[in-house]
Amino acid sequence: MRHHPTLFLSHSSLTHMQNWSPDGTRISCATSCFDMTVKIMQVNHCHRVGSLIGHDKSIFKSKWSPDGKRIASASMDRSIKVWNANNYLLLASLGHIGPVLDCSWSPDNNLIASVSLNLVYIWETENYLQIAAFSSHDQLLCCSWSPLGTCIICGSAEGSIQILECQSFLSPRKINSEK
Repeated sequence: MRHHPTLFLSHSSLTHMQNWSPDGTRISCATSCFDMTVKIMQVNHCHRVGSLIGHDKSIFKSKWSPDGKRIASASMDRSIKVWNANNYLLLASLGHIGPVLDCSWSPDNNLIASVSLNLVYIWETENYLQIAAFSSHDQLLCCSWSPLGTCIICGSAEGSIQILECQSFLSPRKINSEK
C-alpha cells in the first residue's frame, strides 16, 4: 500500500525547519524570505492553529521546550524569540551579535543554548538572561543538549564538534571529525 503525504499548507517561502511538539499533536514550521513566521500546525486536524510573528528576517529553527509550554525561534535577525506555546504570545527576545543559526532547550527547560557566528550563548529561562558565552575559532552551525543536560555539543562549518561541559562551563573541548 502506498501512502501519500498530507499537505498542511502551502508556504509562500522556504520552510527551514519543522519540529514536533513533545506530545506529538502539533508541528512548528520555521519559514524565511517573505513570510518570516513560525506556523503552528495541529496534526490531527491538518490545519494551522497559530502563527508566531515578530522576526524581521529569515527564521532558521524553531524548537519546542521539553515540557511543550514554550517555543524558541532562531533567526537571521540576530535574535531568539521565546513564545508561549498555548496562546502564541511573545515572552522574550534574546539579542545576539550575529545571525542565530540554532538553539536548543536543556532537558529541564531551565536553559537555552544558542549559536551565532563563532559564539555559544547560554540563557536562563526564568528571566531570560544570558548567563554565559563561549567563543570558538570555528563558525558554529548547530547545538544540542545531552539527554541529561550535562553538556552541549556544537557542530562547525569547519568539520569539528565542540563539547561544552555544563557543570563547570569550562572552555569547549574541540574534537575533529573525519572529513
